[in-house]
Amino acid sequence: MRRLLCLILLLVALPAGAGLFDSRPAPAPLGAPLNNSADFLPVREAFQLSLVDSSAESITLRFVAAEGYYLYKHR
Repeated sequence: MRRLLCLILLLVALPAGAGLFDSRPAPAPLGAPLNNSADFLPVREAFQLSLVDSSAESITLRFVAAEGYYLYKHR
């Protein structure tokens, strides 16, 4: 009975001492993805498509990326 009481006391005291019941959120762990989507322009603003030349057989389009934005070949 005494061992059971000690075990229950440890199970209650350890999480409380570790701060598991605190109301404030814990900071994101190192390497976790951040939700900073508000820092980026919408796609239509970041990459503008413009018509350069057109004929009956072909058209030429140009993507203009906003400053600091890049297009990668593999994506």
